[in-house]
Amino acid sequence: MKHLLQLILLVSVMPPASVGQETAVQSRPIKALAVPTVAFCDLLKNPQLYSGRVIRTSAIFRRGGEEIAEFYCPSCLESGRVYLDIDEGYETCTKPANAEKIRSFNTVDVTLTGRFVVAGPGVGFGHLGQWRQKLIVSCVEKASVISKYELSPDHLPGKVRRRATCK
Repeated sequence: MKHLLQLILLVSVMPPASVGQETAVQSRPIKALAVPTVAFCDLLKNPQLYSGRVIRTSAIFRRGGEEIAEFYCPSCLESGRVYLDIDEGYETCTKPANAEKIRSFNTVDVTLTGRFVVAGPGVGFGHLGQWRQKLIVSCVEKASVISKYELSPDHLPGKVRRRATCK
């Protein structure tokens, strides 16, 4: 009961996250039960609902050189993609094997937790501000290699496309 009261007090004094801005509080490993799971396509359909919140989601991570680090789902490509930013402390929560997959392979099916941020008007994230949303990853919970090569959504094999869960 004492811990619950401390948590309530802490949450009540934390400032809300502004749209398009990051707060001074960075993503930190959070107990799995406290983080809501949001289907990736739902996240893109209602971005303002989740802006500033720590969430868990699954989709496909794609890295292309230094310019592309994004998260997408073949089921809802028309809704867009999310820029991926890695929190400095993510490896404290992430198993070394999962961290290695993210570093070494360019197309990986992942489940992760992080703080979702929506850019403000006229602002974007990543190379040339191409992305309207980003996820500051605090923990990679699962990682399954799809390809060592960078596969854009258009070049994703049909078998992989059907297997992607994006939950």
